[in-house]
Amino acid sequence: MDQGSVYVFVRAGAAWTEQAQLTASDGAAADLFGRSVALSGDTVLVGAIHDDVGANLDQGSVSVFTRTGGTWTQQAKLTASDGAPGDGFGVIAALGGDSALVGAYRDGIGSNVNQGSAYVFAGFGPTPGTLTLDPPTATNPVGSQHCVTATVEDAAGNPVADVTVRFTVIGAVNTGGSATTDAGGEAVFCYTGPITPGQDAITAWADTNDDNVQDPGEPGGAATKTWVLPASTPLCDVTGGGWIIAANGGRANFGGHARSSETGQTNGQLQYQDRGPAQRMNVHSLNVQAIGCVSSMEVQVYGQATISGSGTFSYLVELKDLAEPGAGHDTYRLRLQNGYDSGEQVLQGGNVQIPQQ
Repeated sequence: MDQGSVYVFVRAGAAWTEQAQLTASDGAAADLFGRSVALSGDTVLVGAIHDDVGANLDQGSVSVFTRTGGTWTQQAKLTASDGAPGDGFGVIAALGGDSALVGAYRDGIGSNVNQGSAYVFAGFGPTPGTLTLDPPTATNPVGSQHCVTATVEDAAGNPVADVTVRFTVIGAVNTGGSATTDAGGEAVFCYTGPITPGQDAITAWADTNDDNVQDPGEPGGAATKTWVLPASTPLCDVTGGGWIIAANGGRANFGGHARSSETGQTNGQLQYQDRGPAQRMNVHSLNVQAIGCVSSMEVQVYGQATISGSGTFSYLVELKDLAEPGAGHDTYRLRLQNGYDSGEQVLQGGNVQIPQQ
């Protein structure tokens, strides 16, 4: 009894039609929900001056609703940070720009009983209506970086700034993160691809209330990513051998060669031994699937290998020929499908040679 509700009507020409009845998700008898109402675009504030907040009887509250399409969803509940019983918070409410103003006509100030006050809340900009991901599909070489841009717009197609967008990647890579939309309504998320071919499913959604849960009405989007081996650089050639201190602190020896023909046919043999103690292993290549001369001083080699004599694992070796002799200058890095990563390390001994084409 006396819980209260608010009805939303929309006009088409001269005709008004009821669109929704709004009630508080935690409404109770005698709340007087609907004592005040403020509407701006797709956002409405509804005051309930007799709402009990915790142990404070009749402290009052204001519920925030947003509309996506024709659906209204409660997004938040506003209360006074210093609320007390009988404040009457929500007796009047106003909404303009990105701010809300809420009156508490019986708020006690110091020793002044029922002096009253008003509270200002920020963050009431345009309501996200759509979220799209660009590019929706893409194909990139394995091991490279991929960036996806989420664009958030309101129902009228205007960009919505300062919205947290949460990204999830599942597939060849499993990762995630978040970014905040800029003035153009865009948020960018980047991640590094796997060293083996595969596909990713990328999803994102606008977390309008920053609760880390996709609530009804919070728009989302999806994209796909395909990772492929790069085309080999014709006549690319690299030879090297030496030792490094891997990222895990162990000494590791490496050696071998890889090259491609004028038509891009590849051959070679690579080996790597991590002597531990953190992660002892012997890696021997089974093939060279692709070799790319990134520059006259850098080569990337892709293929498959065994680890300690068993299995088949994709690998990516990155070598840089920066000076002669190579010790103290040239660098080596090995990444394996099982997650092993030596890190890019300067040679402690040995040499890398990339003949000029």
